Amino acid sequence: MYSVRTERLLVRGYEPTDAAASGELLKANLEHLARWMPWATMEATTIDSRLAWIRRARADLDRPASDLVYGIFDGSSGELMGGIGLHARVGPQALEIGYWISVAHEGRGYVTEAAGALTRVAFDVHRVARVEIHCDPRNVRSAAVPRRLGYTHDATLRRRALDPRGRECDRMIWSLFADELGASAATKVRYEAFDALGRSVARG
Repeated sequence: MYSVRTERLLVRGYEPTDAAASGELLKANLEHLARWMPWATMEATTIDSRLAWIRRARADLDRPASDLVYGIFDGSSGELMGGIGLHARVGPQALEIGYWISVAHEGRGYVTEAAGALTRVAFDVHRVARVEIHCDPRNVRSAAVPRRLGYTHDATLRRRALDPRGRECDRMIWSLFADELGASAATKVRYEAFDALGRSVARG
């Protein structure tokens, strides 16, 4: 899957022309992201480094067993607002959703909308049995997303991860199974998914 449209958003694979905007958005939100995400401080932000990263990310869209990384764009203006991904790192027949949004666009429900759409894509397109969302319990905004979408809080694992400063921290694990999707709030997110040629592959 290459892109998804929702009521307000376009979630799509990055294109080479996004290199500059991607770098600028990361630079503008580095302090914000570095509180919770260790990768943020390691991300290069020059246009050439972003282009190289985008080319690798685009190649991964053709390898379903890889990390599938997308930008979150305003569906009307095309403004890049954040990022989201489906990650094959939580066992067989399962995907993990990771996400971030710029400070300027927090509090508007964009992440919940994007994560709800990718929850549906994970089940409808990738046919997985389970979707997970992991976050630091101190990141209240991040933890609110799976809660709103109807995921179950399976556990908070103590000192099982490292924060951006290399210190041990707790990790919340949220999950949703395929047979639970119908009763979840994720089904309220309307979406349409498209392949590389722009052909519709799923909608709901």
